[in-house]
Amino acid sequence: MSKLTINLTGQTVQEESQGGNFDPIPAGTYAVTIFDVEQSEFQSEANKGKPYLKVQLRIAEGEYANRRLFENVPLFLEWGSGADAFKFYDFFGPVQGQTSKDFRASVKEAVEAGNTDLDLPTPEDLMGKELEIKVKVVPDKYNWNIAKQTNPSAVLEDFNTNEVQTYLLPSQSSKASSPGKFKL
Repeated sequence: MSKLTINLTGQTVQEESQGGNFDPIPAGTYAVTIFDVEQSEFQSEANKGKPYLKVQLRIAEGEYANRRLFENVPLFLEWGSGADAFKFYDFFGPVQGQTSKDFRASVKEAVEAGNTDLDLPTPEDLMGKELEIKVKVVPDKYNWNIAKQTNPSAVLEDFNTNEVQTYLLPSQSSKASSPGKFKL
């Protein structure tokens, strides 16, 4: 059997880390580019099989340029619980040059008119789209629960992450996207 040999000269072994751990960026408004989009389906029981977009946003400029934020954008209007899927409107309104309120009104009008299809930008059309987002810092319960497995004294206040609070209308320099079709 052949071997792969690496040179350890001058290297040190650091304490085990969670690799890829980044402190959250400060709350504020950031220019971002949609860096990656993938369509998927929710696996949770209440929304099992419902479609969504996994969206990766890349900060475009400043001290945090190239940092990434991740969002799951539902491709439906209501969650399995009946709650409003507000992120659908908050995301798709601004990427199409509308406020989320105006986009919501146009979707409502389409639903009330009996339309069964709604034109939206495809994942490919979203790639490279420029937006502005407002980001907040929130407790990271997921990583806190993982940490508690090996450190029962871990406190939630030591675990924070970012969350996109809202999407803002794109700047004038943003390219218009062409629509795709998704079933409502």
